[in-house]
Amino acid sequence: MKSWVKVLFIVFGSIIVLVFAIALCISQIAKSYIEKHDKELIGRKLRMGNLKINIFEGSVHFERLKIYEKDDTNKFVTIDSFYFNMNIMPLLKQKLDVQRIFWVVQILLLRKRILFSILAI
Repeated sequence: MKSWVKVLFIVFGSIIVLVFAIALCISQIAKSYIEKHDKELIGRKLRMGNLKINIFEGSVHFERLKIYEKDDTNKFVTIDSFYFNMNIMPLLKQKLDVQRIFWVVQILLLRKRILFSILAI
């Protein structure tokens, strides 16, 4: 086999291994980044339980997301579960094709002492 073919196989093989490594680590990297830079991103403290991102299916799923009030002690919004799924191919044409969104959310309004629980399917 010619040397340029070997180099081509090594390059493509390395790219494939790199893509799979990123796919395996992206959830933890994203969760760490979001929790570290929460104040910069949304202006409030937030914590989340699990975050799962699948770059091949175009899905994002997280559980136990807590967004706190500006005082960083009282909860403002609690999202028990959130799931978002979209088709990847339309993104190449700059279109968004959402297949499914599901969330279970609780919003606490401190001024009126009312607890809302919203379930949207």
